[in-house]
Amino acid sequence: MTRFLTAIAALSAFGAVFPAHAQSRSGWDLAAEVYHYAYREPLDGPDVKDDGLFLGGAVGYTIVRGPWVGRLRGAAALGSVDYSSDSGTLNGVRQTVGQLELDVGRDVEMTGGATLTPYLGLGARLLFDQSGGKVTSQGSEGYDRRIAYHYAAAGFALNTPDRSGRSFTFTGQYNRLFGGSSKGYLSDTDPETPDLDLAFRGGYGLEASALINFNRGDHQISVGPFARYWDIDPSKSAVFTYPEETITFTEPANSTWELGLRTSYRF
Repeated sequence: MTRFLTAIAALSAFGAVFPAHAQSRSGWDLAAEVYHYAYREPLDGPDVKDDGLFLGGAVGYTIVRGPWVGRLRGAAALGSVDYSSDSGTLNGVRQTVGQLELDVGRDVEMTGGATLTPYLGLGARLLFDQSGGKVTSQGSEGYDRRIAYHYAAAGFALNTPDRSGRSFTFTGQYNRLFGGSSKGYLSDTDPETPDLDLAFRGGYGLEASALINFNRGDHQISVGPFARYWDIDPSKSAVFTYPEETITFTEPANSTWELGLRTSYRF
C-alpha cells in the first residue's frame, strides 16, 4: 500500500480525470479527450503489446448540497491498436472503452482561498477488443475479448482561486479493483472451443491530470494533460479438455498506460 500512496503523490503533481471544481457548483459538463494507449503483458514471459490512439468523450453531472458534492460521470472512447507478440503482429484492431463512476466528496476551504475536495466512489470500466476474424503475420487466428473492471475509488481535487477569469485544478485518484473478469471468445477460432471467462484476483489503478480553467460566470472551459494507469494481477485459472488434452488458462499480469489531453465545457 505504501508504494501505491507514493505513486499517487507523484501523479498528483500533474493532477483527476473526473475533476471537481473550485467551490463546487451544480451543473453539467461535457468533455473530449485524445490519448495514447499502451497495454503490456506479462512480466515473466513473451511480450504482448497493444499500442494505439484513442478518441473519447464524457458527460457528467455534479450536484452540491452545502459542502457535500455528488458526481456521476460516464465516458466512452474508440481506438485502433497495433498488436504484437510471439504469435506475430496484427495492425488496426478496433477497441472500445466505456467507464461509469459515482463519487461523493466534501469541499474544504484552504488557506489562500483554494478548495480541497476529497472524495470516495465506485466505478466500472469495460473494454471490448475486436480481434475476431483477423489473422496475425504468423498465421494465428484472433478472437474477441471483453475486459471488465469493478473498482472502489479514493481521490482529491485541489482547486486554486479564480484570478482574472482563470483557475487551476490539480487532482489524483487511486482505484482498487474488487471484481471483474476477462472473457475470451475462443469460439471465434473454433466453434468447438469453449469461451473463457476468467475472474480477476485484484489490481489497482491511478489517475491524474492538471487543468487550466477559463471561467465566465457559471460557464467554464478547461484544458490540460491527464494520465491513467492500471496494474492488474493474474486472474483465476480455468481448465478444460480439448479435444483430449487438458489445458489450463490464466489471464496473465498486465499493465495499461493512457496518456493524453482533455478539454471540457461546464455549464
